[in-house]
Amino acid sequence: MPNRVTEAQVRALTLAKQSLAPRARGSDVLSLVREIGPLRARPAVTPYIALWARLRAFDREDLYAALYSERSLVRLPAMHSDLYVVPTEDMPAYFWVTQSLAERNISSYLAYLVSNATSNDCQQPVNLDEIVPRVLEVISTRGACTAEELARWLPVLDRQFTYGKNGVSGPGTFRLGTKLLPALCAQGLLVYAEPRGSWKSDRDRYAALSTWLPEMDLRAIGPRQALEQVLLDYVSAYGPVTIGDMIHWLGTARRRQVVYALMRLGSRLARVEVLGTQGEAYVLREDLDRLASLPPPERFVRLLPPRDGALMAYRDPRRFLPYEYRERVYDWAGDSLGVVLIDGLVRGLWWQQSRGGARGEPRPRGDRITVRFFEKVDSEAMAMAGEEARALGEFLQGDPVDVVIALDGEEPNGDEELPMPIPLGALPSF
Repeated sequence: MPNRVTEAQVRALTLAKQSLAPRARGSDVLSLVREIGPLRARPAVTPYIALWARLRAFDREDLYAALYSERSLVRLPAMHSDLYVVPTEDMPAYFWVTQSLAERNISSYLAYLVSNATSNDCQQPVNLDEIVPRVLEVISTRGACTAEELARWLPVLDRQFTYGKNGVSGPGTFRLGTKLLPALCAQGLLVYAEPRGSWKSDRDRYAALSTWLPEMDLRAIGPRQALEQVLLDYVSAYGPVTIGDMIHWLGTARRRQVVYALMRLGSRLARVEVLGTQGEAYVLREDLDRLASLPPPERFVRLLPPRDGALMAYRDPRRFLPYEYRERVYDWAGDSLGVVLIDGLVRGLWWQQSRGGARGEPRPRGDRITVRFFEKVDSEAMAMAGEEARALGEFLQGDPVDVVIALDGEEPNGDEELPMPIPLGALPSF
């Protein structure tokens, strides 16, 4: 019979495992990523904010160095074809999980790109069998480059194509290279290298995997073992989790694949029943004692970035998010906005505003952080949220920023704007 636990015990364990509770904050970038699981890496600033919220003292140069100098971390397409930051040593496991779950999607996606790039241009048809070797040749010779830079030597990558007719975001126009190169990363031929521009830049550069990580062997693990490792990492970072949570997190896995992997991991996992919910959940066997004995965390406030794992890893995020606020927190694509976490529960949203100078003003007015609570909170929590917002603004900008605190039902303060969901393409991002 599974152990019975309360939602409060589940929340306390998850806050500790995710390094969000005050006593559980981490001190090292690589160790933290191993503990809390893959970090969403798009937009580029997202993993920086996620680490800032979880580390005692975080310098953005630490993540930048781990990704591009030490290369102990790597960005790669994984679950849901989204871009993640994972430990480089785990790249083969996440690569194979992506391949086994999305191989048909990747092939169909490439065929779609070719057909569109060809039909929208009456010139010579696009031939991937010719283009891909040329891409690898140029990148291996000239080093990491952006899609725009690569198109100077391979003009076919500059060919435009459109997609979408009646989608939410409407039709879009893209250049072949901007979609082909990420797809080649998903196939293990290329890898995301140091971006062009600052640490906030989404102007990706691409390198050949063989030169960026010359000792990387993607065949060091098989697809079956890869799924087991990825699921074990997921349970370790987010457990207790249900089979439904696992399928939601992986994106395209079938239930039988997950169940078979869990059977093989049986000795490492324990089943629990969370009071007030239906079905069983899985947790690491060594975490059973922590579930029963971990005290509630001391008072804290965290600002989590859009698409943070704490809100995206579960089919049902009730341990952090009260039911009545779910429609406020997720956009039309199912991605969470930036949230204000007070004592382990989401109590509001935050967003950054860039404010240009008004006409006649001698200089721009700078940026600010806006925090809007869903309901009235006590004065201590409000003050803590304000200090956290000021610290985040200074982290993002390098200088102090203004902070606006508001409650639902209040009139907007000045030129305050509500947060807008990040627009996503109708095609997979790979």
